[in-house]
Formats: sequence, structure tokens, C-alpha cells
Amino acid sequence: ENVQMIDVLTPFVMNMFYFCDPDGKTDYVSLKTPMPVDDRTPYLGNFYFRNMTCEGVSIAAGAFYGLPEQPIEGVTMENVTFKYTKNPKEGVPAMMREISPMSKKGLIFENVKEVNLTNVKFLDRIDEEVEIVGSTNLTRN
Repeated sequence: ENVQMIDVLTPFVMNMFYFCDPDGKTDYVSLKTPMPVDDRTPYLGNFYFRNMTCEGVSIAAGAFYGLPEQPIEGVTMENVTFKYTKNPKEGVPAMMREISPMSKKGLIFENVKEVNLTNVKFLDRIDEEVEIVGSTNLTRN
């Protein structure tokens, strides 16, 4: 709450496919099909971001990657503004396999149960402000 970010390539990143094994290449950290939930399965609950400005965004406004078997519970953003850099760098928004380089993307939500966006602004023209994959509910005001 009440945070200003300047020149952050991707201001918001939650990645449950993070390279957590010795080489980052085993099926356990890369498969997009549901795996059995066990004591190794991470859990991310509800997250709230309020009254924030992010200037100099280059790759993406945010990338939230939950697991198909254990989605992120929820992400709420209220009064958050994104302003992109004039010369964006291309890169990947999160350390995970099989993700394509990108630049000037909006908010990406994959396997997030609830997404609530209130007064979220993108000051520079981008094609798709919000991309939803496998999320169950999006509320945008």
C-alpha cells in the first residue's frame, strides 16, 4: 500500500513455476497439467495492492502464474497506475520455462481464482490491458 516504483521491468510477479530444483528443468517445475497436491505444493492466498504508481514499466505490468492444481486465491488491485517506458526492453516477466519474451504487456493472470481491479490505469496505449487464463472470476471497475 502507498508504494511508488520506478524503472521496474515487471512491477508485480508471482510465479508458482519458479525454478526450484537444481537445474530448473524437471517436469515438476514446468508441466502445465495438474499434478497431485502434496506437501511440496506451494500455496499463495489473497493479495491486496492499493494506492500504487509504477513508472517506467518495460516488460509487463504484472505476471501472476498459479498452478492448475493450486491456483493463487486472489489478487485485488485498487488505485494502481502503470506508465510504460518510451523504449521498452523485451524479456520474460518471470523465471519459468517455456515463456516467450515480451514487452509492454498488461496484467497477466494464469490460474488465479479471483481477480478484482478497481481504478487500475494504463497510461500508455497497450493492446491487451488484462489477460486471463484459467482464472475463475474477474471484476473490473
